[in-house]
Amino acid sequence: MVLDIVYAIACRVVCWRCPHCGRSFTKLPPICIPGKLYLRAEVEGRSEQYLENPAMSYREAVKENGNDIQHCTEAATAECSEVQKEEEVIPVMSHTTLYRWMNTLSDCRKSLQPVVEMALEMDVEGRLCSIVIAPIMYRSDERKRILLCACFLLRAKNIVFVSNSNRDATRGASP
Repeated sequence: MVLDIVYAIACRVVCWRCPHCGRSFTKLPPICIPGKLYLRAEVEGRSEQYLENPAMSYREAVKENGNDIQHCTEAATAECSEVQKEEEVIPVMSHTTLYRWMNTLSDCRKSLQPVVEMALEMDVEGRLCSIVIAPIMYRSDERKRILLCACFLLRAKNIVFVSNSNRDATRGASP
């Protein structure tokens, strides 16, 4: 049985301050997206699922097997009274989270330009040129542009990384 619960994970985040200008800089691990609570795989997976299925709504995309994705809380423990356990509110993933993810993915275009150029060269099937966003998924031209850009970037990433499938499998292996 798979539990659809969001857990906090511990990871190393490196921060440093420039002695000249006083600005601080943060280096996140590649599994993270700056300013987002969820990991890159979750953001990209759910976003791609939503964008590739025109009949899917934001509310359906943030559910797993029809159940809400819950955040792990520590309120209900064995020491809590029954009243506290019944009154406990378990936070779940909001459908607006996915809406905001589309904006974040769309804004990544400049930083992912090398991946996009590589994908355009490798796209022999024409997957990047055949993106169609269903009219039910947007109400304005700006939102359509955001969805198209997010879908384009996810497809480009898949084209590049599927062709280099053993890149991650051999990471950290000795020669």
